[in-house]
Amino acid sequence: MREDDALKKALSIRSSLEEEDSSIRSLGFLYSSYEPRMWWFEVFETLRRLGLTGFLVFLVPGTAAQVVFSMIMCNSAMRVYSGCKPFISDFYDSFSKVAQVQLFYTMFDALAFKAKSDGEVRKERRGDQSFSVVI
Repeated sequence: MREDDALKKALSIRSSLEEEDSSIRSLGFLYSSYEPRMWWFEVFETLRRLGLTGFLVFLVPGTAAQVVFSMIMCNSAMRVYSGCKPFISDFYDSFSKVAQVQLFYTMFDALAFKAKSDGEVRKERRGDQSFSVVI
C-alpha cells in the first residue's frame, strides 16, 4: 500500500470515528492538522512552547546561558520537525521548518545583543541592526 493510500485510509477511519463519538469530535482541534501516526505531536508542541516560555525563566535569568539553552531547544525542535514531518499538508511541514529556523536565528540575534551588552564583542551596532531587520 502506498503512503498516500495509507494516509487517506487513516483519515477516513478518523473521520468515521469522529462521526460516531461526539467527544472525539470535540477534541479534533488538537490533532486534526497532524497525520494520524503523529497523534502525540500536539503534546510535544505544548512542551516545546512551555519550555521556551516558562522553563527558561528559571534557568540563570538574564544571562547568555539562558539564550544558548533556548537555541539548543530550538535546534532540537528543528530536528524533530524535519524528521517527523507531522502535518497532513506538505506546505505546513515546510512552513513549520521555516518558522523553527526563524526562531533559531531570532535567538541567535538575541545572543549577539546579549554579548554586546555584556561587552564581549566590538562596539559596532550597524551590522546587528541590519541583521535584526532581515530576521
